[in-house]
Amino acid sequence: MPNGFRSGGQAHISMGTTSAIGAKPSSEGDLVAIELQAEVQTRSSDLERNQPQQDQASDPLAPPPAKPSGLIEGFGHLSTLTYLSAPDYPHRLEVDFAAGRARTWLGVGSEVDLQRIIQYRLGGRVFHLANQSDASLVLADGDLRAVTLGMELRRALLEWPGGLDWKIEGDVAKAAFAPMPGQTDLGHVEIQLEPLDSKREPATRQPLWIHTFDSQGLSFQSFQVLSWQKLHGRLWPRELKFFAATPDGLQAIWTEVIQQASTRTYVDRFFTPPDRRDRSHARLDSSVQEIDLATTTWRRMDFPHPLELHAARKAEASLRSELARALPFGQELELEADIRLLLNSNGMIEAALFLASSPVLPPPEQWGTRPASMALATVVEATNSIAPGVLRALQLEVPAGTPTDQPYVRWIGSDLKKVQVVLPLRHKD
Repeated sequence: MPNGFRSGGQAHISMGTTSAIGAKPSSEGDLVAIELQAEVQTRSSDLERNQPQQDQASDPLAPPPAKPSGLIEGFGHLSTLTYLSAPDYPHRLEVDFAAGRARTWLGVGSEVDLQRIIQYRLGGRVFHLANQSDASLVLADGDLRAVTLGMELRRALLEWPGGLDWKIEGDVAKAAFAPMPGQTDLGHVEIQLEPLDSKREPATRQPLWIHTFDSQGLSFQSFQVLSWQKLHGRLWPRELKFFAATPDGLQAIWTEVIQQASTRTYVDRFFTPPDRRDRSHARLDSSVQEIDLATTTWRRMDFPHPLELHAARKAEASLRSELARALPFGQELELEADIRLLLNSNGMIEAALFLASSPVLPPPEQWGTRPASMALATVVEATNSIAPGVLRALQLEVPAGTPTDQPYVRWIGSDLKKVQVVLPLRHKD
């Protein structure tokens, strides 16, 4: 989630400047990716860059503990952002929150030209994962406070009227943010509410505007809430407009539409960058890896009967043709070249999972959109079927109480000699 802060008289956006990440036309008329414009000053030491997180019991910066099972309650949403400076290049924003935790993913482009920035908050630490990088950086000082304040602005809006200790006077609600572990005052938030109606309780009125102020009382960031929607039995914002504070006042940066939102149960490690996850608890050898799966729009197509691995690969073309015919008249959908082959309990292939080249919100009829999550994976030889022991090895690593989706295989390399076997861990909505 792009986050701004006021420093030295300039407005910054820490997941990209006030310019979009985006893409722009080349002189030949093709779309070419532009450089990410992140202005994060990391100021992290080399010793901090790739160290696993400390045990929570001995770490003063740790967030509140998760359940003993490693699960934690929270909520998340998927949005489309349209930068006012780049209206033709919509960006995708994915946000997840739990107690003392946040994860934001901002990206643009499809499978072949994706650019993305990910930021994680874990207690008193914030990590930045730059585009095309697998090594996270620790933010410090002003950047740490700025990114956190931006995350907490969004959390406060989404949790209204809960979350913070709100004091309501007339049409204005105010609350102080809880200090981050190891930090001093973070700042406060003010909400401009709908006009008072004698027939309604004050706290049931919805925000029209929400503003954040830093620890010195300087204006920082704001959302204007243009409309609300009911999803899964509760109200969520739908249309937003984001503003950053500048010396000349609030500057509009983007408009946003929240297209999916729900409460969820997460695997706690989802809120830690992959390069910092502690795997000392692992019971298996190093061939089993923990990976992150991106948000995907998918369609399952079943084979008439279970097939061996190589036979399923050859039969996939006929399913792809059938899929194209099944789309509504006039609708086109660009597919990833790489498909997933779904495994049954005997290690045979029973279906193909086709993925759109980038998530589609809302998805077409008979398609689904799956939020980003974690998975367990291992690479094996591409034999006719996947040995039951491979699936058992992955299941042994699943945190207690964590639901899983159906395992699948995907081809590794062009010689088709190896496959990656993946067991997705599913957030519970």
